[in-house]
Amino acid sequence: MGIFMIIPYEIRTISKENEKIFNICSLSNNSFGIVYVGFVLLFKFFIICLMSLLIFMEWNIEETKYDIRFIMTCLYIDTLTVIFLLILHYISIDNYVAYVVVRVGVITILSIMNYLLLYGVRLLFPYFIKSNENILDGKIYANNNNNIRNSSNIQITKTDKSEISQSTGQSKNSSGIISKIITYHYKKSTETLGTVSEMQSYKSGTTTKSSFTSNKL
Repeated sequence: MGIFMIIPYEIRTISKENEKIFNICSLSNNSFGIVYVGFVLLFKFFIICLMSLLIFMEWNIEETKYDIRFIMTCLYIDTLTVIFLLILHYISIDNYVAYVVVRVGVITILSIMNYLLLYGVRLLFPYFIKSNENILDGKIYANNNNNIRNSSNIQITKTDKSEISQSTGQSKNSSGIISKIITYHYKKSTETLGTVSEMQSYKSGTTTKSSFTSNKL
């Protein structure tokens, strides 16, 4: 029960002449309140950075192309909303109607936008698209599977060459992680991910065999 007694917020009374008196929740001035809010902001920043990295890696995958773009839009909206709420925290609103309308309105609009972008589009898309139409500058994956596979095979060769050129003059650990992220970013299909891993394992196995043969000779 002790942890529930530590509250970073306090009730503050707002009173103004010829206006109704009302209470609001305000951040307390003690050190715990500042640390608590700072921890929450750092956690949100970490989540945003992690989601941005994952979105960057899967940006060109056709199976989830449109989902990724809608999620990125939601991420932009959420980030702007957090910034707006931080600014709003330092603005004094003495009218209780305006105070409630602004805060409730922001949260309501954010919830509706996230729902429409993440779930509403799934209900509306089947009524507005056809099998051969382009969506967001790309063709539907179900009707262009063969073209995607061909382009993916070409892309594998290009990314392998780029990995070789990028790895020159760099440390193996840092360049390996960065090159893998770049490689995943240019993938067109999830089917190529297993192909790349198989190619890498094949290359490592071939290198091991060749070194063993040379040592034996």
